[in-house]
Amino acid sequence: MAQAPPMPGLNPLEEMEMELETIMAVEEQVVMSQAPVVEASAGASNLISEKSKKLRPEQQEQLQSKNDDLKVRYDDLSTRVKSRKQDLESNINLMRTEQEQQSTMSRRFGDVGGTLQELLDWMVQTEQKLGSQQPINEQTKPLSSQLDRHRVLREDIVAHDQPISKNVNDIAILLREFGGKLKPEDESFLRTGLDELKPRYDEVNKQSITRQNKLDSALDDLEKYREEFDEFEE
Repeated sequence: MAQAPPMPGLNPLEEMEMELETIMAVEEQVVMSQAPVVEASAGASNLISEKSKKLRPEQQEQLQSKNDDLKVRYDDLSTRVKSRKQDLESNINLMRTEQEQQSTMSRRFGDVGGTLQELLDWMVQTEQKLGSQQPINEQTKPLSSQLDRHRVLREDIVAHDQPISKNVNDIAILLREFGGKLKPEDESFLRTGLDELKPRYDEVNKQSITRQNKLDSALDDLEKYREEFDEFEE
């Protein structure tokens, strides 16, 4: 059965849904025509049987041929309508499923990718903060201020441990489910995040611990030195 020409302004799913409505209307007419066709065929058969002695052979053959042709054409039309309806229903369901998957994929990429971008931005800022810290001061009060500021940074780094681990896990799941279906640039972005986010976090975490240990140790040394100096003065 020939497919209907595409309707302007409609997407493929809408086109198929409109064609399905048309096919269902045709199917309804075919079903309604079944009784008249059966009745006409039976009438023709009875006529051939009852009038067999009065009809010439060629008349019988012609009437039988028309009767057979009616049944064959009706059966063929019924079969083609049902087949086209089934094809449309199958394709519509498939397309709806694909659209739902695409919608789910887009939503999850928006969530996971958005979080990844936020964490990458935070990572850049944190790396810059660690890289721009001043040398350890040799006076107690300025050194204490340095330690206080670093503790704030350290707490922020620790607070990002679980969010980063979760985002890496979410990325892995998303790539496992939709790898090859995402846009190439989106998949590349996620894979780069999967490969680099946790190692970069581990590095800033390590640098932060080292920095805090040095600040703590330097402050302890200064306080110890001050105590010893005060005792000497006494």
